[in-house]
Amino acid sequence: MLRNLRSRLSLLTQFTLVSFFLAAAIAIALVMGLQQRLEDDALRQEADNAADQVTILLGPNLWVANLQGPLTPGRFAELDALIRKNIMQKHVVHVKIWSTDGTIIYSDEPELVGKKFEISGELAQALNGQVATEVSDLSKPENASERGEFPRLLEVYIPLHPVDMPDHVLGAYEIYQDLEGIQPYIDDMRRFVALGVGLGFLTLFASLFLLVRNASRELVTSNRENSRLYEATKQQLVELKQAEELSQRQYQRLLALRAIDEAISAGPDLGLTLKVFLEQATTQLQVDAADILLLDYSTGFLTFAAGRGFRTEKIASSKSRLGEGYASRVAQERRMLTIPNLAQENEFMRSSALSEEGFSVYYGIPLITKGEVRGVLEVFHRSTLDPAPDWLEFFEGLAKQAAIAIADAELFDNLQRSNIELSRAYDATIEGWTHALDLRDRETEGHTLRVTEMTLDLAAAFGMNNDELVHIRRGALLHDMGKMGIPDTILLKPGPLTEQELLVMHKHPVYAYEMLSPIRYLRPALDIPYCHHEKWDGSGYPRGLQGEQIPFVARLFAVVDVWDALRSDRPYRRAWTQEKVRRFVLEQKGIHFEPQVVEAFLKLVNGGS
Repeated sequence: MLRNLRSRLSLLTQFTLVSFFLAAAIAIALVMGLQQRLEDDALRQEADNAADQVTILLGPNLWVANLQGPLTPGRFAELDALIRKNIMQKHVVHVKIWSTDGTIIYSDEPELVGKKFEISGELAQALNGQVATEVSDLSKPENASERGEFPRLLEVYIPLHPVDMPDHVLGAYEIYQDLEGIQPYIDDMRRFVALGVGLGFLTLFASLFLLVRNASRELVTSNRENSRLYEATKQQLVELKQAEELSQRQYQRLLALRAIDEAISAGPDLGLTLKVFLEQATTQLQVDAADILLLDYSTGFLTFAAGRGFRTEKIASSKSRLGEGYASRVAQERRMLTIPNLAQENEFMRSSALSEEGFSVYYGIPLITKGEVRGVLEVFHRSTLDPAPDWLEFFEGLAKQAAIAIADAELFDNLQRSNIELSRAYDATIEGWTHALDLRDRETEGHTLRVTEMTLDLAAAFGMNNDELVHIRRGALLHDMGKMGIPDTILLKPGPLTEQELLVMHKHPVYAYEMLSPIRYLRPALDIPYCHHEKWDGSGYPRGLQGEQIPFVARLFAVVDVWDALRSDRPYRRAWTQEKVRRFVLEQKGIHFEPQVVEAFLKLVNGGS
């Protein structure tokens, strides 16, 4: 019904009605707001006048002593006479004086004196030094006597500054004014505001109506021209929309290429990279499925590497030999291949893997980097596909990205294999050196491997990670490498060494450091060969390091080295029992060995107990 009414009214009439009701609503709101504001200002003026009067009359007559307890009868009578004579005139009907704890110390109603009430928000504001007002509905407990006598009262709360402490608020005055005295003034003000705003509204609306009526006539005159411009603008909007859609597609494709770049840069995981790639490819090309086949030149097969959008998992196990199928043609001819209707083709291979997919359209493109075919990118769609030139350009760009990702992954795999082989060669070299040293010093044969394993177990107990354990293993294997520089007459001497011979023997950690430090990959492992003869109390060699100056791994190895040496036979003594060695290690705690390391080591050799 409302829609039918609007269709029968002219635009000018509709505007007139709507604008009239809106303007009337605004005018009513303005009247109410102005009336309330002016009434508040009038009440505030009354409050300020009352505050000035009370402060002038009562201020010089109240002292701190009057506020600390009940007023004496004489003092009460003086204040009561002063208040009734000078303040309770005209519209002031009651006066109270409050102490800071909510006790009434004076009231023209004597039955309220001495009573304590809960401090209201306005009273609290006055006790904080501000004049506060409230139009009371007489609901507070202290207003019980006024109920029924007055409909409303203006309550004014005034800070009380005693004569002898004028900078402090030690109470508050409260005066009640009957609003009936100023109500005629407020009513006159309300009528004046309503009349003024009403006349202004009518004048404004009449002026607005005349302006709109004249403007509507001009609009009717220019309507034909506007219709012509509308058609031209409509055509421009269609063209702009098409350009915007193209720009949006290009922007989304740029974001897709960026996401693929980030996946390639994030790490060497080719599977993860291809997953991101195919997700972006199917989304931006708006096709149902896509896969990537990798070419293995050694076997001549194109093998499935990754896929997205297929209904079954059969495609994952499919592969085709060069010379068979569309993907093979793409790889051999090194160009894009398009099959717009697969149902009419008989050459489509991998039919068993794709028979349940229901594809109608096929696109394949070779993945080429540095002149070498790495594989084939295939996309499939289950309905007709009519790609624009920009679609084909993006498809070619995706192929380049995929080829780069595959080449990078292959390069990383080759580098990783080379690093593994090089690391194995390093370790084989170290083990060869260790074996050569064992052959030279047969009395310590097997010692190196035993202390290496025990040191790794002890380091693992202290939470050291795998990278640190690699260097610890190398350092333990090479711990006596410096003995290669010790003459056989000293190294292989069957009896005790002389003092001069000991000085030579004590150089073997320095020889190890000098021999191994030029080898860059062994530098992180030098702490054990160089420092394993240092002692916790600083009496070791070759540098006399003390306490935590000794590298932590050398402190670990020192306990293991002494333990294994004492548990092994030597030409000049038999191997000690485990209990005897244990007592010796405990005796050397804090002297030769770090106490914390000793505790962990003994727990390790005792099976964790």
